[in-house]
Amino acid sequence: MDPLVDTILNLKYVLVVPYDEKEKEEDASLFQGWTPAIQKEGFIHLVHFFARLPSSLFELTLTQPELLQHRKRSFPKQIIAAGAHILPAIEPTSSTSVTVFGCMPDDISLVRSCIGNDHKAIVVSFESGDTEDVFDLAKITEESCQVLDEILWDIAELDKQSTVTRRGKYEAPIQIPFEHGITAPNQLLLESLGFNVKGVRDAVLSEHARAEKAIVDTFNLVIDVWKPKKSEAIIYLPAVKAAFYDFKSHLWNQILRKIPIKVNRQFVQMFFRNFSYSGGEAPAGFDPNAAMRDPLVHFIFRTRAAELAATSAAVALMCNVESMPSLRLSNKLNQFASYYKNIEYFSKLEGKKSSKQLQKKFSELNTELVLAMGDDTRKAILDRTTACTICADMPIEWAYLDTLPLMISHEVSKIPMTPGNVLFQSIASGGRLVFHAKAFNKILVIRSFSEGDPLKSILERAISGYPTSDAMQVQFVDVRTEMDLIAALNSYDGYIVVFDCHGNHGGTSEAGWFQIGDDRVITWELAHRARVPPIVMLSACLTSAIGGSHVSVATGLLRCGAISVIGTLLPVDGIHSSIFVARIIYRIDAFLTALQKTKITSITWRTFVTGFLRMSYTTDVLRYLCNELNLISEEVSHDIHMEASLNINSLNPSWYSVVLERLAEATSLTIPIILDKILKGQPLMETMRYCQLGMPERIVIDLTDNAAE
Repeated sequence: MDPLVDTILNLKYVLVVPYDEKEKEEDASLFQGWTPAIQKEGFIHLVHFFARLPSSLFELTLTQPELLQHRKRSFPKQIIAAGAHILPAIEPTSSTSVTVFGCMPDDISLVRSCIGNDHKAIVVSFESGDTEDVFDLAKITEESCQVLDEILWDIAELDKQSTVTRRGKYEAPIQIPFEHGITAPNQLLLESLGFNVKGVRDAVLSEHARAEKAIVDTFNLVIDVWKPKKSEAIIYLPAVKAAFYDFKSHLWNQILRKIPIKVNRQFVQMFFRNFSYSGGEAPAGFDPNAAMRDPLVHFIFRTRAAELAATSAAVALMCNVESMPSLRLSNKLNQFASYYKNIEYFSKLEGKKSSKQLQKKFSELNTELVLAMGDDTRKAILDRTTACTICADMPIEWAYLDTLPLMISHEVSKIPMTPGNVLFQSIASGGRLVFHAKAFNKILVIRSFSEGDPLKSILERAISGYPTSDAMQVQFVDVRTEMDLIAALNSYDGYIVVFDCHGNHGGTSEAGWFQIGDDRVITWELAHRARVPPIVMLSACLTSAIGGSHVSVATGLLRCGAISVIGTLLPVDGIHSSIFVARIIYRIDAFLTALQKTKITSITWRTFVTGFLRMSYTTDVLRYLCNELNLISEEVSHDIHMEASLNINSLNPSWYSVVLERLAEATSLTIPIILDKILKGQPLMETMRYCQLGMPERIVIDLTDNAAE
């Protein structure tokens, strides 16, 4: 890193979301849950503009080749989205930063009032007149990352840096297959990297193979300009609320019965039944002009089009913030609701017969997931990525793209696609949070079980069974009411909380909840009432249920401010869940301490948890081969697991290949036969009932000795 970086002011961005005090939660868009303001064309244009802008002021001094190299190793762009009503409370400007505000015209005066007299700031809006302190987007004639260069250079007083000069105009052309919403996030990322992007604008997306190839080719193009062997990536799947995927429901019946013309009903359903991307074949005899004269058809079409535009803009912003390419998946991956319902049903039953049915249904789902993903997409993920942030509602991280499920083969984190407001909040939540390893030695466990519940003391006993050091402090607080829970959260000033209780959900149309005494606590209702720390672990069932609605326990906690939530996709066994959490706590104590003795100076929370999930998955595989199939002894299982743990903790990418080689040696079976026994016998392992939600990659654990706690 150039030493000049330390002498230049920080650059941060604030997107001001319009606020109407008359709006309520139910006013969010019908199908995906976007605030009306975010869906508006003007605000989406603001997001696109911000997605092209530089990540730091230092970039204003770089040639384009230098910019490409710098962006590969720079921190995420500092950008937050804040409602206009809370803007004064967050102190958005500072004397050490240049702040760029983006707002709608009605909020210009509010933004001005938040800028301190000695602070450096730029306001970007529309139709602002001739005022000198507002940059008018309406006057922009080119799509470039350099539009604000002159203004930023002057306000940051970079001319006082005698060793630098302002970058010249970037003119590197680059061709993409076509320009469309499905390729827009990567197109905007390329533009933010200084490329003049060209592509056909009248693309027809009814040809699925052509659309998939365009997405994958554009994705590969972004990686190729950086020239790494593999990249981190964003994998996203636009979606609607789960209830809208039940096409035989009373909800759909009520909607369709209000549309009198059959061909118009078919057109409406095409939006949600579409197995491809954003395009589809209109039904025979369909007249778009006549259809739009039906108020309900017009409302559905405009609402969903606005939601898709907002989704594409949000992902584009994330591509720029994280400097990562994106892959869009086909809508068919949203169409497996019946599989999720069956898998959840059998996961609640006991006995070998039910267990076999569970594994059978999962195996069928896995086949469908891999097929729907497409060969080109699957190959791109396997060959070009090492880690991914998934923006989706469906558990696509379950898919076995090769010998392992995606959630184990890759570092994976996941942001729910619905509601859109939570998606946008997660993406525009600021830069990275850095905590010293010692800050994780204080953990709160909020517990709620009745006196006679056999699960009450299991987690406490499990944690005490691991040899943690005296530095590790785990505090248990028993709560009986929602107010007890809020009080426990508000009195805790640490960074990790564990919820140890029962959880459940009310299907695709109702919220999920914690059972706290006699109270069903809906976490969405804790917002602005309870302090939720950045890291949450859930030792409770169905907190991110595959058969539930978008109003899940885990997503509610993200809404309340959590950055990372380890949730549960299915019911979890009380003993296994307690051991799972206890092992993570032991890993915090032992593994971070061990890392501090190496030359590694930091690790992200996502990397930390991924290592644990890989060890846990290995435990599941070895237990199955040992206890269920009797193919290996406990001694062999122990030895293989110890070697696997060493390889995983050493970040050896071939860790699972070594496991399979050792199993082949111990059983005298070939690796393909061993894999076949796993994938046909028990593809859904206990570890796969958990998921890593939020953006844990933004939580950095500082392992240096001289860092402040």
